[in-house]
Amino acid sequence: MKQSVTTQIIVNHIFRLALKVVRITNDPHFFKYYRESTTMNKLIATLVAGLFASVAFAQAPAPVTSPAPAAVKAEVKASAPATVKAEVKAEKSVAKAEKSETKVDAKADASAAKVDAKADASKEKAHAKAEHKKAKAHANTTEKKAEAAADVKASTAK
Repeated sequence: MKQSVTTQIIVNHIFRLALKVVRITNDPHFFKYYRESTTMNKLIATLVAGLFASVAFAQAPAPVTSPAPAAVKAEVKASAPATVKAEVKAEKSVAKAEKSETKVDAKADASAAKVDAKADASKEKAHAKAEHKKAKAHANTTEKKAEAAADVKASTAK
């Protein structure tokens, strides 16, 4: 018991010392020429204090644990088969849910594939129709140009 009280006292003194170091380094007149190193000094002081505190904590005796009574062990053994059965049931229900989820996913994929196929077919029909209109318009334009050229030749020949 004395060791834990003395370690507490030592740790308290170390923290007080670390706080004093931090207060001194915060003083603007303390580091006139070394202002850029104040943060490093604060860091070093904190690390040293933490090191001492961890060493003091590591020296403290470990708490003693008592072994579990036999009645608790017997109770755990008695309840074990029931929990195993419950876990098996839960695993079966999870497997069943996964199987039904896979079926639903397959149906959704099939319907999405059908929709995509219909969209592709209608897109191809629209492209074919547009190409046909374009070809027809090109033929009409070519025909009109030929007629205009023939008219120009006929008018110039007269």
